Amino acid sequence: MAGGKETPRQKMIGMMYLVLTALLALNVSKEIINAFVKLNDKLEDSNHIVDAKSAEALAKFEALMAVPQTKASTKPWKERADKIHQLSFDAQMYLINETNDLLKEVDGPDVKFLRDSSEKVNGKPWKYLSSLMEVQGKDKYDEGTRMFVGGDPVRPNERGQKLRTTLEKLRDEICTTMASYSEGKRTYKFDANAAKGFDPKDKKTFAKLDAAVKDCNPLDQQKIKQIYRTLSYPLMIKEYGEEQSWQAGMFDHAPSVASCAMFTTLRGDVKTAEAIALDHLTTKLDQPLIKINKIEPMAFARTGYLNVGDSMSLKIKIAAYDSTDVPLIRYDEGSGEKEIKGDIPIQASSAGEKEIKGTIGIKQKGELVWKPWSFRYEVGQPMGVISAEDLKVLYAGIDNTIAASASGYPQSKCQLTAPGCSINKSKDMYLVKPPLTMIGKKIMLAVSADGKQLGKNEFQVRPLPSPLVYFGNITALQSLAKKQEILQACGLGKLTAKYDPSIPLTKVTFAITSFDIEVSIKGNTLKKSATGPGLTGEQMNLLKQIGPGGSFVIKAIRCRASSGQEVKVGSIACTVQ
Repeated sequence: MAGGKETPRQKMIGMMYLVLTALLALNVSKEIINAFVKLNDKLEDSNHIVDAKSAEALAKFEALMAVPQTKASTKPWKERADKIHQLSFDAQMYLINETNDLLKEVDGPDVKFLRDSSEKVNGKPWKYLSSLMEVQGKDKYDEGTRMFVGGDPVRPNERGQKLRTTLEKLRDEICTTMASYSEGKRTYKFDANAAKGFDPKDKKTFAKLDAAVKDCNPLDQQKIKQIYRTLSYPLMIKEYGEEQSWQAGMFDHAPSVASCAMFTTLRGDVKTAEAIALDHLTTKLDQPLIKINKIEPMAFARTGYLNVGDSMSLKIKIAAYDSTDVPLIRYDEGSGEKEIKGDIPIQASSAGEKEIKGTIGIKQKGELVWKPWSFRYEVGQPMGVISAEDLKVLYAGIDNTIAASASGYPQSKCQLTAPGCSINKSKDMYLVKPPLTMIGKKIMLAVSADGKQLGKNEFQVRPLPSPLVYFGNITALQSLAKKQEILQACGLGKLTAKYDPSIPLTKVTFAITSFDIEVSIKGNTLKKSATGPGLTGEQMNLLKQIGPGGSFVIKAIRCRASSGQEVKVGSIACTVQ
């Protein structure tokens, strides 16, 4: 009874209850603390993946520097890549040393957590920390507050302020190094001062970042913005309804292992920014003098007309061009210069050898440059011509559009033959469909009129190219995805497959018939299957559960073309940022 005198037995039971309650509380606390250790290990694993991507980019620079033909063009971009790598290294070493100082405050100055790696950058070894499982004071929380916050959570102490300014300085230097260069007559730059006051949590400040990149190369702007956002942190955050500094939000009364995990996250941000920058710089190495989306073999000769017994020298070249950009052409047939876009109309008014000269406007890295050209031709007797409207190949299982004509004969008298293929005529074109059994073989197409063979050409039969699978905006070409991208893709609720613009098979469409989604969450791997292109509710629920450091794979994707044939497609595998 309350207020009554307890017997010795009752006192003993009460004491045991208190002890049991305390032990349960200690166990819960221990589990939570150990969860921070596991989280930190997972973050370190993700950081290693990002390191590998950066190493791959740096290796590409080294390989091209070793080739005499590409050394000069690679050098300015390699210098930028090396500088960014060094900036990233210095920032990571700073963060690791800060983590080490925190652990010394927790477990004492004689405890050694910092280790040297065999890998070096400019003669300096990479540093790494021992496992947080070795920390004795995992649950201590005063040290992080004292070192990086101080007594006022709104106004952090000097060391906490330095943490922020160090990351902001790194951010500005990486963006400036990426953006500042000249190309032809144009000079690009990043205005770090214009972005001052940018807050990733305040939409009113987003215009500042737009202003900072307005003088950057349009091809660089999105990547620079991505890096800037990656290394930008809110000025103030709310905790329990009260505003406090970003530093207080991370370290104020946080267990020591949680504070260490925060530092690991910051190192991950630095590594991610470096990987984005280096990967984008490699695109400068692949950037051609002119934009190219189509490559074709072409044959050139002094004349296209021969009499019996004549001979000629035939040159075979590879033509690379941009099929989406029709160039401006100036030409003169002897009656004054004309300007036109597209094909030049030539009227064969008389027989004999002819020549036409002019210039063509070519965009070289965005600037129009005029190049001279000339063409000689001969007007003579009829000849047969065969050309492929889509490509210089025939794709098995689909209708390939072929133009076949014989000069001097109407289309009604022309006939195209393609052994082993089905042929249908559509207006003035032929639809040639090779069967799947002819993949890898060559077909000789011939055009004839009035029983005479007037032209022939050999074509290679190939299978349909593999399309690219899209999960929202996520494709197999990327290894990292943001949680927001995943949620947006789940909102669409399905997979799609299509060709990119470099493959001009616009008549071919694809349907996803089945696929599996495999998700890795906290070390557990779960898999769900779907029939058709749509995600099941179970699959979407799995994807929505993935947090930073988690990963997912969309595999075993079956895809069917509109022609009915099944095509191979690649898997999508991403780690969540």
